[in-house]
Amino acid sequence: MTAERATMEQTIEQIWREYQAGAALLTRDGYYDRYEECHCFYEGDQWRYLPTDGERLPIYNIIEPIVKYKTAVVAQNHLSLRYGFDTADRPALETIAHQSADLLNTHARVLWEQNQMDQKCWEAVEDGCVSGASYLYFYMRDGQLKGEVLEGVDLLFGDEQQEDLQQQPYIMIIQRRSVEDVQKEARAAGIPEEAILQIRPDTDLPLRERLLENDLPEKRKCTSILKFYKDGNTLCYLRAVRGLIYCPEVRLEGVSRYPIAPFIWARRKGSCRGRGAVEGLIPNQITINKNLVRMDIAIKRFAFPKLVYSAPRIQNVEDIEKVGASIAVDDPNVGIGELISYVQPASINSLAYNFMGNMISTTRELSGAGDAVTGQINPEQASGAAIVAVRDAAVLNLNFAVAQLSRFVEDVALIWFDLLRAYHPAGLPIAGQMIPAGLLKALEPRVRVDLSPANSFSKYAQEQTLTNLLSGGYITFAEYVDALDDDANAPRGKLRAIVEKRALSQENSAKIS
Repeated sequence: MTAERATMEQTIEQIWREYQAGAALLTRDGYYDRYEECHCFYEGDQWRYLPTDGERLPIYNIIEPIVKYKTAVVAQNHLSLRYGFDTADRPALETIAHQSADLLNTHARVLWEQNQMDQKCWEAVEDGCVSGASYLYFYMRDGQLKGEVLEGVDLLFGDEQQEDLQQQPYIMIIQRRSVEDVQKEARAAGIPEEAILQIRPDTDLPLRERLLENDLPEKRKCTSILKFYKDGNTLCYLRAVRGLIYCPEVRLEGVSRYPIAPFIWARRKGSCRGRGAVEGLIPNQITINKNLVRMDIAIKRFAFPKLVYSAPRIQNVEDIEKVGASIAVDDPNVGIGELISYVQPASINSLAYNFMGNMISTTRELSGAGDAVTGQINPEQASGAAIVAVRDAAVLNLNFAVAQLSRFVEDVALIWFDLLRAYHPAGLPIAGQMIPAGLLKALEPRVRVDLSPANSFSKYAQEQTLTNLLSGGYITFAEYVDALDDDANAPRGKLRAIVEKRALSQENSAKIS
């Protein structure tokens, strides 16, 4: 055995050992169970794993609206990122650096639309709210920059206590991929055919059950590991399956950051994976569901009249509940009330119902998602500014998540710059112009992320202010129309047409006179 082959086998063994150790650590910590439980409760599958004898038990899902509200508050902010370069130490580059930053900002807007970043940010925030953390992974394919939202169970970190992702010794992305696709990539990488034939389906699923995997032989999958690590200040990666590195080490010169942007909903002490909003709501949700089922059983058993009859003295018992049927008795002289009667329903104490209702409302209030802030108010009976003030006060506990979203987008922008610089070593062409390679290497970018609320009540408050200014005579009707946003509730296009029609009419009148 050659020294190179021995080193390769040691590397393969080490990768698989790191993978198994990382999965075992998260299993002991209960991470995979928590992750699946949080998603089940959010999606409404709240009686899972409990024996119900096939009956579909009722639920009051208070978790879903809370998560949707919190996700909307954080994710509906308008995001805009701007690149800049610090040229204090290189004043000669100030002009070209400013021009290059403008080009990068133009390109960033294009990349944002191409990668559907509004939707990806929403997905990342929602998954982070449910499970504590989500991740956005970027890569280059066919010269295009692509992004993919990853779940927390798809990643393993070299140090689960290191909160700064860029300080991790390594990061593994765990994927279930078809054997056929992996074999194609191995052939493209020049792996010998006898080694490629060793890539086979496996059932090693330590992360969680994959019930939807296809059992057809040609569709079977295997566990593929994409491992990122750093050699000095250079990012490296390789791909491996059990017993084989099918994509040897690739060095990305010029890339110093892991191409993964984390979104952490809330910090969990001693863990880099964060804590979501669902985990703490599950005990209350279980109590609410149990009380609901108890009430359901009580209503079924005691809330309706029950028929009682003397079976030996009624000759056609089977006809008792038939509509319009005659009942034959053994002695017509006996009163029918002595043979057939009803047990009246028992009264059900309202304490259980009131307790459940109070628990629902209290849980929502403590979660910052009560009626006053989730839109259960009439905007016609309150000013837009008052509604916004109430909502702003209620979302103070979400400021950390909003700050995390800003940092998340900042990480995305820095990853974009790193990848674009690495894959365009001769200079970055943008809109017919070129950012010199020397500038890309000499200067590191600064990124500023601006967030602004974009909810309907904010628009309502803004339009109400403009309306008051118009009513007070402080602005003209034409100025009012110009001040409206393009997506304003008022029909700006129609109002602008009215302004133009009036202006044309006045111009014609002036010509006639």
